[in-house]
Amino acid sequence: MDDRADEPGRQVQVLDVQPGTAHFEQVLILAARVLAQDRHLASRIPHALESHVLAAFDGARCAGFLRYLVQVIGAEEGRPAVMRNGEPLLEGYVEAFGVDPQRRRRGIGTALQQHAARRCRTAGCYQMRSRSR
Repeated sequence: MDDRADEPGRQVQVLDVQPGTAHFEQVLILAARVLAQDRHLASRIPHALESHVLAAFDGARCAGFLRYLVQVIGAEEGRPAVMRNGEPLLEGYVEAFGVDPQRRRRGIGTALQQHAARRCRTAGCYQMRSRSR
């Protein structure tokens, strides 16, 4: 086990990863092997305007992931869009999220969530939400 993540001040690197890349493959391995969430990382979501997978790397090792969607509020439920000033409101929706059990309680999940929240604000999202399964 690489214990360098325990060093004071050590930061993880959060990357936006794309399917078909080596980084994405590492995310899939972690999601399948440890957290059984791999099916949520590559599935197509028809109502999503955007889909992003973030990965947290501790050195060369994938330590966590977060997949979020940018979607119109209400679209996933088949309801009419929630409107404001004649425009549909957008939300960031967390589809999958996990941290390697050996790397928990070190700020990795927080770093992923904060990165996703910043990206959603930039995309014009009104809110961000998730659901536990």
